[in-house]
Amino acid sequence: MRYLYLDNLRGFKDQLIPFSDINFFVGENSTGKTSVLSIFKALTSRDFLHHGYLMSPRTTEYLGDSFDSLVSVNSENKTSFTAGFGSDIEGDVFFVLFRFIQKDDQPWVSRAIATEGSEIFSLEELSEAGTNDGRPAYNLTVINNKFKKQTKIRTIVNTLNKTINSTNKNVRNPKSSVQFDPIDVFPLNLFFSLHARFLPLELHETGRSTELYENLQGIRRTIFNLPFAATSWSAPIRSKPQSTYTGSLTQFSSEGAHFPFEFRKAFISSKNEFKEYQRKLNHYGKASGLFDSIEVKLYEESLSGPFEINVVLSHNQVNLKHVGYGVSQILPIMHELISRKDHRMFLQQPEVHLHPRAQAAFGEILFEFSKQSEQPLFIETHSDFIIDRFRLCISKDRKYKKNVSVLFFSRDESGNKVSEVKVESDGSYSENQPEEFREFFLNEAINILAI
Repeated sequence: MRYLYLDNLRGFKDQLIPFSDINFFVGENSTGKTSVLSIFKALTSRDFLHHGYLMSPRTTEYLGDSFDSLVSVNSENKTSFTAGFGSDIEGDVFFVLFRFIQKDDQPWVSRAIATEGSEIFSLEELSEAGTNDGRPAYNLTVINNKFKKQTKIRTIVNTLNKTINSTNKNVRNPKSSVQFDPIDVFPLNLFFSLHARFLPLELHETGRSTELYENLQGIRRTIFNLPFAATSWSAPIRSKPQSTYTGSLTQFSSEGAHFPFEFRKAFISSKNEFKEYQRKLNHYGKASGLFDSIEVKLYEESLSGPFEINVVLSHNQVNLKHVGYGVSQILPIMHELISRKDHRMFLQQPEVHLHPRAQAAFGEILFEFSKQSEQPLFIETHSDFIIDRFRLCISKDRKYKKNVSVLFFSRDESGNKVSEVKVESDGSYSENQPEEFREFFLNEAINILAI
């Protein structure tokens, strides 16, 4: 089980959010669904874990471009927010939290804290230390904390959160504390990729360098062994279709602008692989009623020449621009599911412009994809048809072993909240349901059946 923690961030207060293998995000508008997806993606990105940049060109689209766009607007304290992630695998808990403050209008990590076992590692910017040129110094503190193997993750997170908001002077049971020389940016890469030769001389003299290095390397391995590497993100509105495409586009686009060019490349590069790709794509087209097949018409045999994407329906071939808009909207998502099984998938409102039959068929496609992929799947949706078809597939496949959850987002006077509703092995919802979820989704279905 994986977790995301948010405090004083985008309307979330002290919220621990559990993630399963398959996660459906549901709830009213403006309850934080996209924010959670965006923050999770940013925290586990290479830009952040290696360089400390929470906001980068790949994340600002949904996170905003400043500290103020992230800190909760209804908070009494707008000086900092906390976010982090971790895992609990059979009682072995790993967790890391980051405290962000405002610096030059951007979120800046002022402290990172992590645990994996009996010690807590804290790396903190020292406000009272530094150099004349303004570069801050940092202090690494190792704290004794004897977490038992079966300690609940909520208890561990509470301890970390209390520690990250305290000063080093108030920390109990410090095992050792070492100050690093001033540097330009918060050394997350140092924290997570610490090499023995970077450790201060006094640690080598006391014999602590090897032990500290090995423990921090354990945390580093845990972080980078989590399925956080490759990500495929599909935005809620995809690119408009064109009559003719020209040139080449190799850069990934969350709006799916790269799809026609990758489709053309697959067609030219390997006819056998393309046939298998096309078979899977056409299977969904027929199940959904959207198309019989998708074809490429080349004006010249090259990866830079003009070409068309055509849709075959009832034996008639029509340009993609001249068929229903739902076809062009779902094709980029289908391309990602077929082509990138080793990626984490973040799908926003895949049902846009799809009629109920096509939505239900997509739920079945998601189910088949989830059986083949080892990566987690995150779907933000307002479609009962997608979720219900996925649940129906579970009920028919007794060998299905993935954990599936519906994460229900709601909002009250205190802010945004997330409640987990597990999907059982027979496809039914667990009994542990928030009142708002039961009142709307289940009572609505019962009332409709009574008509």
